[in-house]
Amino acid sequence: MIPAPPPGWTQRFSANLVVYEAPDGGSRIRCHQQMPLEPISRAVARVAGDARIEDRRRVVSGEGEYGALCRVGERVVAALFADAHAIVIEGSARHADVVLDLLTRWKLELGVRPRRALYDPPPAWRPMPNALATTWFPPGFPGDHAELVVYPTAPTTTTPHDELAQLIAVESASVVGEIREVPLETEHGLIGTHATLAIAANGGVVVHRDLVLLRREPHRYAIKLEWTGTPRHREVLLAVAHSMQPLPVQTARDGTSLVHWVD
Repeated sequence: MIPAPPPGWTQRFSANLVVYEAPDGGSRIRCHQQMPLEPISRAVARVAGDARIEDRRRVVSGEGEYGALCRVGERVVAALFADAHAIVIEGSARHADVVLDLLTRWKLELGVRPRRALYDPPPAWRPMPNALATTWFPPGFPGDHAELVVYPTAPTTTTPHDELAQLIAVESASVVGEIREVPLETEHGLIGTHATLAIAANGGVVVHRDLVLLRREPHRYAIKLEWTGTPRHREVLLAVAHSMQPLPVQTARDGTSLVHWVD
């Protein structure tokens, strides 16, 4: 749902664009409803060319969706990130507070759902996104045959320990040796378990697997590390796990969003 204009401002619509006009008529804020999902620097380039970003910060909408706000010279550019697109809002820097207000009041109405996790990427590893998940490959790949998968967060009522038991039960016939499981609490307060095991794959190859399952209601957070040969990269897995941030909580808003919607 598109937020109603602030007091004194007017609002008009065109294809994929909402324009808010200031009370004096001399300033406009433009809201692009369907922009590509991409890093904020690329969104800025689309609406401001090669202008230099002077300041940027992360923001969260009233629904708990991620966004960003940048100052670009005498302008500000903000973006609200959905699952497959972004909303980009641009206006004069003197109206930065209005841009931020519009961004935080914008309603995507996507609800509790699987979402991309927010974490620090492993340095120098190469990402391969796939829908909401990302697989990371080490700098030496494929010689260094390992991969780290960060899965999307997902709503769940199952504890990490019970979910781990379910996952292992599916491959129990292929498990080689002992399964080790230790509790884990991250720096951001996610609580769960870290398990290590080995799986007999085709051709007699043994695949080593680390699983980290964490939870903060109502979401589960999951990371998997797999490799063949000498054990390695476990410190990378744990660094990613400790950097993972719980999803923001929806906050109460003033109910003025009354129109239709939308790195």
